[in-house]
Amino acid sequence: MQRRDFLSSSLIAGCGLAGSLTSSNQSASAAEPDSGDAPKEKRLLFGHPVVSGPAPESLTILQGVNGPASGFVELAIGDQDFQRIDGERAGLLPYDANVLKFVLPPLPAGETIRYRVVARPIQFNSAYKIVQGEPEQTDTIEFQTLNPHASSTRFIIWNDTHENVATIRQLQQLTQAFDPDFLLWNG
Repeated sequence: MQRRDFLSSSLIAGCGLAGSLTSSNQSASAAEPDSGDAPKEKRLLFGHPVVSGPAPESLTILQGVNGPASGFVELAIGDQDFQRIDGERAGLLPYDANVLKFVLPPLPAGETIRYRVVARPIQFNSAYKIVQGEPEQTDTIEFQTLNPHASSTRFIIWNDTHENVATIRQLQQLTQAFDPDFLLWNG
């Protein structure tokens, strides 16, 4: 398997798994299987958002998408109101056909953060005709920021999971039972 293929498949698997580890409400972002003959609707959002790279001064949320899209994150600290975070870099809003990336501003340590990702498909018909589709959003998800002053930290490291879905599912169950502060997925 080529390195880029491995990274893409790992990210897609992570989108589904890591979001479910911290989700207070499961997102229905993937098309649900049905028993009828009706055509299945292709959803824009793919899997669950992933909280990545937590550090004292930064945190990133990744969201898989099924086609060219842009979007933003709505974020609330504790019980405060949601704020829109565009995640722009060098004046450009997030735009990608596979994964939207939102770098969040510094967040307070040890706080409960609620967020949801809002994305909409983008179609470039020409430089002067850009069509935005209907927005989709994830359910509200929450996590707690790391606290460097905490007396202890519980974490789990996954290693060498590769594309073994059975192993990943079993690890997910064990991880949820352990209830760590964070998961380090090492490939």
